[in-house]
Amino acid sequence: MKFGPSKYQAGFTFLELIVVFSVMAIISTVGVVSFNQYNKSQEINGSVSDIVNILNLAKSNSRSQIKPAICDSLGYTLKSYRVTINISTHSTFPNSLELHAECLGPSGPLDLHYYGTGENPNTPLRLTLPKNIEIENVLSNVSTKDDPKIFFYPLFQGDVDGGKICIDSDGAAVKSIEVNELGVVSLGSPC
Repeated sequence: MKFGPSKYQAGFTFLELIVVFSVMAIISTVGVVSFNQYNKSQEINGSVSDIVNILNLAKSNSRSQIKPAICDSLGYTLKSYRVTINISTHSTFPNSLELHAECLGPSGPLDLHYYGTGENPNTPLRLTLPKNIEIENVLSNVSTKDDPKIFFYPLFQGDVDGGKICIDSDGAAVKSIEVNELGVVSLGSPC
């Protein structure tokens, strides 16, 4: 019996290697596309969550009557909180939301940015959305000019000025946020 190189060597044929690499390429392409779609979906969900949080903070501060320190120091009375939505690219902070407190005093109303109590209390509470996520439309019950749109949260009297905010992202489904007359914030039907 002879033990040497045989006529046929064990291994893969060129055709088998091409098939395996083709299948691997197809699977990895599908995986990358799925990951990108998932990433966009998570980004818009995070932005929607941030918007809901700032609207709920306005409602919570209004209901609990948290007065900014400057209102107290001037002897002013807290009237309301409001969330201002800037959708125009011409505004200083396009695609952003700001929380304001409105106080009344002897010299008239005082409009303040609400300053959070976090790491930097001297920075207004402003939420700027990522570049690829846009506030597509705001249907607010407050009649204002085209920009900015406003949601009011009065302290004692009346209902909240409700409405709907539509959020759009490249390649992801359009999401909407609804604010009803009681100030309840919820995810709404598509815009």
